[in-house]
Parts: sequence; structure tokens; C-alpha cells
Amino acid sequence: MNRRCLFFAFSVMVNMMLLWIFIWGEHGLVDFKALERELTMVVEWNEDLRNKNLALSREIILLESDKKYVEQAARKRLSYIRGNEIWYIFPDGQTPPAGEGVNETED
Repeated sequence: MNRRCLFFAFSVMVNMMLLWIFIWGEHGLVDFKALERELTMVVEWNEDLRNKNLALSREIILLESDKKYVEQAARKRLSYIRGNEIWYIFPDGQTPPAGEGVNETED
């Protein structure tokens, strides 16, 4: 009976040690969950980059082939104006008076 208890106690201790290693040891369950979270973040980041890359590719195609898009982009990003237009700069927070000199049509 004494041997049986000793063997049982030894088995329980070994199992507890294996369980400890399995959960908290190097490459254990805790590390696995952390890597799983990191993988999810990297996959999402990769998907965002893929979407941005696709949008930039579409924009490159438009810039190479569509003259109206090039003009619109230059007017928006570089503040270009046409020869017959006047550029008004308003201080931050102020808007132009309604109906005075505002051209509603887009050429």
C-alpha cells in the first residue's frame, strides 16, 4: 500500500509539473495565445496595407490615363487655380458670405 501511495503521489507531481509546463512554460498555452493575438493583428495590418496599395494602384491608373482627374487632383492637393479664377484665403474658422462671389458651377 505504501508503494502504491508513493507511486500515486509521484504521478500527481509529474502531471502537475507537465501541466505547469504546458500552460506557462516556454512555447506553452500562454505564449500560444499571445502569438495568436499578434498573428491576428498582423493579418489585419496586412489587409489594410493591401487595401491601401489597391487604392494607390487605382489612383496611379487614373493619373496616367484621365486628364480631368489629374486636373482635379492638382486643384485639390496643390491649390491650383485656372487663369480666370480668383483665390480667396479666409482665416481659420471664418467662412465666405453666402452668395457673394461664390461660383456654384464646376468647369
